[in-house]
Amino acid sequence: MRDRIFSEIPEDWRIAYEAEQLQAMAISCEAAIIFATRHAELAESLATREDQPARREELKQNGTGTGIKKNGRIENGPLPGNITL
Repeated sequence: MRDRIFSEIPEDWRIAYEAEQLQAMAISCEAAIIFATRHAELAESLATREDQPARREELKQNGTGTGIKKNGRIENGPLPGNITL
């Protein structure tokens, strides 16, 4: 269906659509990075107040083990599963 629609619209409309789609993807990625950064900061904050050593270590790993720095940039950190950058 998508191919049929795209075959009947002008080229500049298709390009504009694809540009908007890429912008929407970039916004979604930025939102995920902001969420992960907030999660990491909260985990680090909770770790400083945790009395149980095992739980404190777990929270520290959640805070710093994400590979996401406070500036929102992804660094070489551990990634889940077989995900690679």
